[in-house]
Amino acid sequence: MSLKLYASPACPFSHRVCWAAKEKALVLEYVEIPIGPSKPEWFKQVNPRGTVPVLTVGEHVIFESSIIVEYLEEAFPTGGVPLYPKDPLLRSQVRYFVESFICLGKAMASCLFRTAPDICEAEKEKWRACIVEKIRPLTGLLTLYQSRGPYFLGDQFSMAEIATIPFLDRFALALKQWHGLDVFESDRTGRFKTWFLAATSRPAYQATTRAPQYLLDSLKYVREHCQIPMSR
Repeated sequence: MSLKLYASPACPFSHRVCWAAKEKALVLEYVEIPIGPSKPEWFKQVNPRGTVPVLTVGEHVIFESSIIVEYLEEAFPTGGVPLYPKDPLLRSQVRYFVESFICLGKAMASCLFRTAPDICEAEKEKWRACIVEKIRPLTGLLTLYQSRGPYFLGDQFSMAEIATIPFLDRFALALKQWHGLDVFESDRTGRFKTWFLAATSRPAYQATTRAPQYLLDSLKYVREHCQIPMSR
């Protein structure tokens, strides 16, 4: 069965799929698609919406990063690392964590893409308070299984990391570089940062990410040329 992934290394939605495939020891044919308006015209035949990632499975086409990852998990259940726990209750908790992260992701994206590059100190404090407020419930969720290990499910890596870290790594980097906002400074327990560092230290993450400057340059390009969705 031929698996072909159309993706952009700058795109966090694409990174979700690339990271998941690496964790599951899958080899995908990779077609790099540039972000923004410079996408080739032929790509519209693959996805008329023009968004990435897209996975083709033979003659079939799968859109949306979360759906692609779920397909890979279900189609290759014995490959590499399982991305969802077998226990339905734990699976529901993973999904709830990911849904809860969206509030933080939207707050960080709004600060990065809907404010002036040289925001004043008062504006920084406003956004800092907003981001801290969104991080607090996530930190609470991360304490549920912290005695077992560093991931959301303790010692079990899962979609809780795959779905969220590609956004957190990019947005946290840009917030610090552009606005001097450190998203980890309010985490007095250290749990939020421990979780982040454990996920980003994984070999599969390291193999599928790009250098910090590349990510910053890509976010700057997105800020200037693209609209920012919060699903794919």
